Amino acid sequence: MKTQLVRSSVAGAYVAIVLAGVVPATATVIETRATLLAQLGKAAVTEDFEGYQFPTNSAEKISTELDATTVIGDQGPGLVKPGVRFIQSPPYEGLQWDRQFEYGLTSAALVSDTKLIVDFMVPVNYVGLDLFWYWAMNPPWHPSTIQVYAADDSTLLYSADVRDPDPTNPYFFGFTDSRGIGKIVMFRQEGSDLGVSPMIDNLTFGFVPSLSISLNGQQVVVSWLQDTNAWQLESTMNLTAQNGWIAVTNVPVVSGGQCVVALPVTAANVFFRLHGK
Repeated sequence: MKTQLVRSSVAGAYVAIVLAGVVPATATVIETRATLLAQLGKAAVTEDFEGYQFPTNSAEKISTELDATTVIGDQGPGLVKPGVRFIQSPPYEGLQWDRQFEYGLTSAALVSDTKLIVDFMVPVNYVGLDLFWYWAMNPPWHPSTIQVYAADDSTLLYSADVRDPDPTNPYFFGFTDSRGIGKIVMFRQEGSDLGVSPMIDNLTFGFVPSLSISLNGQQVVVSWLQDTNAWQLESTMNLTAQNGWIAVTNVPVVSGGQCVVALPVTAANVFFRLHGK
């Protein structure tokens, strides 16, 4: 049996709003939210910042860190999705939850007076968010910087400068790296000082394991990283056939943090994929 690994790929040039940026070979900039959602499938988690209730056309300072355990007054926990932490660095007056619709916002958003860090408690390999400046009539003098860090939180994977659009036309930034993404850092450098970060909304993130295939005697061994998501291994002999994917019924064996399925070698071409249950 000739085995082939079916892997999704993201194509597309980065839009002109990015002033500078270099992407490593293992990573890809994702151009649209539709592409991100197609890649993540059922693994997608989206934080829309609507969990905290406060008056429209207002903004509220909260703590310098925000996660699913945060309690604000009589609201919480559960104000944001689990698995992600938002940090103001260096700590200043606190993160700001914003509903200033009079300035053009169409939904609640989050912003920081200094750096805004999106820290993933468990590394992900796909992420995307909407980024914008709060008021179209008063655009910032300096661009925002977006930095993506690896799972170790110290290796810089990507950096770019972005001119923030107004909130009615947000800029989508998406990124994937098979090695894992630990955090995203956003800030605005104004001379020697830090300015107000870009506003963010609709943060989507998730983890999709990649398949590995090897031969072990007369068996084909298919494996993928074990995680909290439920994945079904599927196979097909014809990539062009509609509804051609069939669930592999062999129960995966967990070994060394990997889900492993061993299948007998045959003469046919077989393609494999993981599909969210």
